[in-house]
Amino acid sequence: MTIISADMSWEQRALEKRNNIFCSVPKEFIHSALSHSLTDTKSVQGIPETLLSPQELAITSLDAPDIISSIASGKYSSVEVLNAFLHRSVIAH
Repeated sequence: MTIISADMSWEQRALEKRNNIFCSVPKEFIHSALSHSLTDTKSVQGIPETLLSPQELAITSLDAPDIISSIASGKYSSVEVLNAFLHRSVIAH
């Protein structure tokens, strides 16, 4: 982890923050096909469907009451739900 100092530019601080977050992400959620671009303007809405498993897609499409019911019934564990949303958020960021 890198220390972010007050005398760094906002660009340096942002880069360091991104790097710190990236290092804390589980490696199985990192996709080499994804990159950050300030110039690419094409839609990214379909990307999760190409990288998430069918189960992760099913979980992350549920609303809160359905998530609670699915955990309570044993359909999904709380860890599966947490990991599905974590994976989707990593892709989004």
